[in-house]
Amino acid sequence: MTLRRYHIVALIFFSFSINAYADLVASNDTDVDGTAKAFYYIQNKPYEKCSSAAGEIGIIKNHDKMVILQKYIDMYCTKKACDAQVYMTRDCSGPPVATLSIDAKKNEIEVRDNHVGKYRVKKTGNMAVLIHSKQDNNITGFIKKLFG
Repeated sequence: MTLRRYHIVALIFFSFSINAYADLVASNDTDVDGTAKAFYYIQNKPYEKCSSAAGEIGIIKNHDKMVILQKYIDMYCTKKACDAQVYMTRDCSGPPVATLSIDAKKNEIEVRDNHVGKYRVKKTGNMAVLIHSKQDNNITGFIKKLFG
């Protein structure tokens, strides 16, 4: 009976690990807030929307992180392209600092850093993104902050 309980606990833990793995984690280690403009398709019709349209929850605050759940990625990332542009403003204005391409089927993200101003965007895991200032060379501290 005790062995069976351990198997159930292990199975539950494994299930949560898979779900957390597929979520997108974005960490903003800058002094300004950021947003993203998503490009997606619904019934083969292209759409784009700034994350700030969702209000404050769509804005990644400075020195904070945001988790975008797998269910929302699945909702917008269909068979067509699922891209997002990252902006270091609260309303998706100005030049995008990076473009993210999300493959929801493989739970992977591709990051194309546009090298805009002092901001750099890096991939830190299959579904994790780190935004930081290029003046900061201590990337290890940022990664600990992201996953800590």
